Amino acid sequence: KAQIFFDQNKLTESILELDQIIQSFVTKNTLTPQELNFAFQTIQELAKVHGKNGNFSESITQYLEALKLAGELQADQALETADIHNGLARSYILQGEYSEAEKALENAQELISNHAKPGEITSRFLENQYLTGVLFEKQEENEQALEFLQGLLKKIQTAKKRYNGEFNTGLIYQKNGDIYAKMDEDAKAIGHWNKGLEITLEKYGDDSIELISFYEKLAENLFEQGDTKEAIEHTERSLELCNKYYEGNHPEIGKHHLMLGLAYAEKGENELALDNYQKALLIFPNYPQQYQEEMTYTYLAIAEIYVKQENEAEAVKFYQI
Repeated sequence: KAQIFFDQNKLTESILELDQIIQSFVTKNTLTPQELNFAFQTIQELAKVHGKNGNFSESITQYLEALKLAGELQADQALETADIHNGLARSYILQGEYSEAEKALENAQELISNHAKPGEITSRFLENQYLTGVLFEKQEENEQALEFLQGLLKKIQTAKKRYNGEFNTGLIYQKNGDIYAKMDEDAKAIGHWNKGLEITLEKYGDDSIELISFYEKLAENLFEQGDTKEAIEHTERSLELCNKYYEGNHPEIGKHHLMLGLAYAEKGENELALDNYQKALLIFPNYPQQYQEEMTYTYLAIAEIYVKQENEAEAVKFYQI
């Protein structure tokens, strides 16, 4: 049931199911080797789901617990344990704990190297190398990140055996696009995002959750360049996928409505803009700490529309909020 909920992106339900499994083990004084191994796998899944749900602190706690169990199972040097270190590194990066992320990546890389076959490129290796590039970028080492990730793409392209594993190589192009955007090289950024989108479409089809971030980034860039029509089309496609895969009050849905509101306001379609701003405000207050800036921006955007409509009373009300 937990896996079904996870596949449907019903993360809260997935967590509840996994927690029930963990609690069933906690109540026992001793566990058989089979039960201990199952608990080990369940804790890893729980860590992954917490990470996907944005609860990085709890994800880190569960990954560290999984590493303890790996030691008890004498699996701390097993290749599969590299997945735990990679997952731990991802959560540390997203939590902003970069020195801990670096240690976790080094631990994963050591295990991968110890078990690697000559010239082999695996999903674990790519995940580890991709996260290393992300870590460089998060630490504002943009040139180093770009060089590292471009080198990784060359390794994939020149590999004797074509890589066809689980890892989405489109993410590498996406991250390169992010770096070029930070360097104000918009043409290169768009080129890499489009390439990443092409790879992701080929890998997962046109109805995948993996496409959301690509459409979102392209829409933001198109909006900044003044191509409002294309920006709206990309945002609406991305929102369609968000509504399919995320729960109704997920902050990503709120961000998309804010983006649509800004785009419609730019086009002078104020009623459509207000409608999307109001939808965003049904979501952002559920996340007062993480999305305070977006919430404030939405109130100001609504006030500005009322100013244009010469509705001073409503404008003042939203400015005061």
